[in-house]
Amino acid sequence: MIRQIVILVVGSKFGAAYQIYAHGAVALSSGMSSHRLATIVANLRPADLANEEGVAYDIGERAVRRRRSITGNLRKRLGRVRQGGNS
Repeated sequence: MIRQIVILVVGSKFGAAYQIYAHGAVALSSGMSSHRLATIVANLRPADLANEEGVAYDIGERAVRRRRSITGNLRKRLGRVRQGGNS
């Protein structure tokens, strides 16, 4: 699911219809709700993301929208997710 969130964020920012269609189908079949999918495709951050999902969304958004590398607080959050932490 994490991979699909990043791909959907990037695809949505660029209006990549096929990417949204294909990875949206994978996300739905993996258990993502249609409401969450629609929220991401509308370029909005869903309020109910788990910690790891939130990090994935923020990485995709930062990389595309802000065109910046992953630094500071986001880098720390990613490190905790990689280590299996929840905060």
